[in-house]
Amino acid sequence: MGNVKLLSDWKEVISKLVKLNNSNAIRSILRRIIVAATMYYFWNERNNRLFDKTRREAAIVIEMIIEHVKLKLMSMKVKESVQIRKVERERDIVMKCKEK
Repeated sequence: MGNVKLLSDWKEVISKLVKLNNSNAIRSILRRIIVAATMYYFWNERNNRLFDKTRREAAIVIEMIIEHVKLKLMSMKVKESVQIRKVERERDIVMKCKEK
């Protein structure tokens, strides 16, 4: 997603995300999928640590998020475009294109 800058806390992350345009563009959709998957897996890891007294390595949780995002993208039906092909190359996936 271009320049990656580490953000210090959730308030800052949410503040930045709220200011971004939400549309049906693939980058906007990708951003929302990444945020949703990250929140879910962080919440799930938190619950595992609190209630099950189990924990996963950070690298494993990150891999789970990446895999979830890939599967979500591959299950979407999208219009053929240059941006779609670019995301496919970046993520090493193939998305389903709608028939014209």
